[in-house]
Amino acid sequence: LQPRALEIESLAIARSLVKNEIASQDMLLIDIGANRTSFIIFSGYSIRFTSSIPISGHGLNKVISESLSVSLEKAEKMKIKYGLKGTGERGKKVAEVLHPSFQILIDEINKHLDFYKTHGQNKKGSLSAGGSGIEKIILCGGGASLIGLTDYLNNKLKIPVELGNPWVNVLKNPKQKIPLSQEKSLKYATAIGLALRGIREKI
Repeated sequence: LQPRALEIESLAIARSLVKNEIASQDMLLIDIGANRTSFIIFSGYSIRFTSSIPISGHGLNKVISESLSVSLEKAEKMKIKYGLKGTGERGKKVAEVLHPSFQILIDEINKHLDFYKTHGQNKKGSLSAGGSGIEKIILCGGGASLIGLTDYLNNKLKIPVELGNPWVNVLKNPKQKIPLSQEKSLKYATAIGLALRGIREKI
C-alpha cells in the first residue's frame, strides 16, 4: 500500500459533522469512542481546540462488569439495553453504576468550556472567532447513542445537545434515506469524513 494522505481524527470528524464545514456559532463535538472520548471545539471555518479523556465505551463496560459481577459481554448488552434511563430493578442498577462516570464526563466538559470561554474571546492569538462561548454540542461515536445520554447532558450542561449526522455533507437532500441507521452512522463519523476528503481531493 502506498500512503497518499495523513490526517488527524478530529479534522475528519469535523468534516463529517459540521454542515458545509462552516459554523456560525462555537460548537463542541464530542466523540465517545471505544477507547477514549475526544473533545473538538469548532468555530467559523476551523478547529480551535482538541483534547481527550480516558472515559470510553470499554471503560463503561468494565465498570458495569465489576460493579454487578457480570461478564464484559453481558455488561455491554446491559449498557446498550438500559443506558441512563433503564427501567426495572436491573435497569436502575445499571444507571446508578454509570452515573459516576458520566459525572466525571460532565466535569471535564465544564472544564473545557470554561477554558475556551476564558481564553478564546476574540483576543489576539485567541482560540475563538468570537462570541460568548460554546452554544451547541454535537455527539458522535459508538457511545453517543446510549439511551438517555442526550437528555442527561442537556439537563446538566444547560446547552443544546444533539446527536450528529455524519451524512450532512454527503446527501444533497436532507430527507434522503441514509445508508445506515443514525445509531450505526455515529460510529463511522471519522471514516465518512476521511472519505469526503478523498472525494474532494481525488487522492
